[in-house]
Amino acid sequence: MDVKVLGPFSMADLIGGSNGGNDPRPKPQNRPIHEAQVETLRELFARYQTEKPFKVGQLVTPRAGFNLHGVGEPCVVLEMVGFDEALTSDEEFGSPGFGARLDLRIATLANGSHGEHAIMAYWNESWQFEPYTGPGASVAEGQANG
Repeated sequence: MDVKVLGPFSMADLIGGSNGGNDPRPKPQNRPIHEAQVETLRELFARYQTEKPFKVGQLVTPRAGFNLHGVGEPCVVLEMVGFDEALTSDEEFGSPGFGARLDLRIATLANGSHGEHAIMAYWNESWQFEPYTGPGASVAEGQANG
């Protein structure tokens, strides 16, 4: 009987915390000092309380650090609704999206299922976005305003 030895394994591999070293997510870094965490959380709360922070036609991008795809990529605001009109996510209790206040509808380019570019539109929480300032932003903003 041939015995094949697999390994080496880390404890995370053995208890299911890894996919054998192929996890594309970056390793977590140490958290910033408490004062910086408090400042970040206060800034987040202020953004969360701001109703309709963007205008229809404005270019936005997902903010870094919110587990959203496309950070730094342009999206266009299709619709903004007030807090009283916002959709509420019906994801399962315990999921990160449960109870999300979906007040921002955006469109962006994505990779289609056959390798082509596809335009995708979806609802998000506006506080997780910021104005897009990357390449082409000033030209697009000028066209939207003029």
